[in-house]
Amino acid sequence: MSDPSITDWISAVTGVVGTAGLFVGFFFAWKQLAAWKHEARETKRAFIAEDLIVAANNCSDSLKTLRSPIDTVPIEKIHDKNFALQRRFDRVVAQNDLFRTLRQTQIKASFVLQNSIVEKAVDELFKVRNKVLSGIELLADYTDATGLSQSEKDLIRDTRRDVFGSYGQIDALGQMQLNAVQVIQEQLGPLARFDPPQS
Repeated sequence: MSDPSITDWISAVTGVVGTAGLFVGFFFAWKQLAAWKHEARETKRAFIAEDLIVAANNCSDSLKTLRSPIDTVPIEKIHDKNFALQRRFDRVVAQNDLFRTLRQTQIKASFVLQNSIVEKAVDELFKVRNKVLSGIELLADYTDATGLSQSEKDLIRDTRRDVFGSYGQIDALGQMQLNAVQVIQEQLGPLARFDPPQS
């Protein structure tokens, strides 16, 4: 038996270093893959957050226009008590695509972002829209205001406030809408901007 030569030692050390290098390479490749996955996940979250902010603001702007107390009636329709309400109803229906986009984005966000505060705020926007629609229908049923009880008169007054919003302090429905959009922006703005979380 002969003593190992220096070349045998170099060969053994080279094999160990090569194997260690291989493991180090695999480790760094795995870390880089994990970083890419994390970056892709955060990018997807940011895009969905941005889409939801845009969709919520578009729907809010649409509701502001639909609820505006200022409207015009053509002279030939001045005696048609339902004309203004029917036109307002048609305008609400014409905005269905905006609200469809909001619902689709909300569904994506519920799976990807999993933020119950945002989901509740988006639901508030749909409640505002539904309340305006049902209010228009109710006002159309009461175009002849003769012989109404006091409770019916109060109902009509409150419904008019819902349908024709001022967005002032007494406009509860308008304040609910504005608050919902603000919550969505506050909750998702940092995510859409890739801001680091506040600790």
